[in-house]
Amino acid sequence: MAAYERRMRGGYDIDDTKISFMVPFLNFVSPILGRNVDYDSMHDFNIALSLGVSSEKAFELLRDFYSSENFSRLPAVDGALDALQYTSLFSNIYDITARDSNLREKTRHALNLGFVSKGISITELIFCPHFYDGKKESKADVAERLKLDYMVEDSPSHSIAISERGIPVFMLRRPWNAHVSSNSLLKVCDSWHQVVEGIDNIRKNGSSA
Repeated sequence: MAAYERRMRGGYDIDDTKISFMVPFLNFVSPILGRNVDYDSMHDFNIALSLGVSSEKAFELLRDFYSSENFSRLPAVDGALDALQYTSLFSNIYDITARDSNLREKTRHALNLGFVSKGISITELIFCPHFYDGKKESKADVAERLKLDYMVEDSPSHSIAISERGIPVFMLRRPWNAHVSSNSLLKVCDSWHQVVEGIDNIRKNGSSA
């Protein structure tokens, strides 16, 4: 008998989890910076630190990218579509993003184009901006409030914080999270295939990543 007789509640980050962000962003900013920025050099989740620019410059680059045509054509992460088509059969999909809420319409359009139009229903889209003032919910707060059965992430800090609330996290391996190791509630995954295996394990055997 499956451990879950009800539909599961799954949390999904968006950028570099469902939708490829960093590679298109680096392709956009490299000509502006006058140098090629290698994806594997992005060792810190803080883009300013990884690029070696000021916080103000990083904000400017992100703002310009968000306004560009490049941002409106971001592709799905390899394996994400097939994985979500499968997990949506037994799990509600909660997309939880650190994007600023002023990107709500562009984000919804991208998700509709890349996932909803392919038959993947999204139960709720929730924004938890990086620069929240302490009065708004963090991703960990949202995950706990929604009573998620699991979360799929790429951010090291969010992955750790959510797992510390007792929620299993599947963290897709990226250059900026290479320093994080797996534990009982946080599983580092090299592919969406491994994520799906982990979710299936929870569904069949109970809550553990």
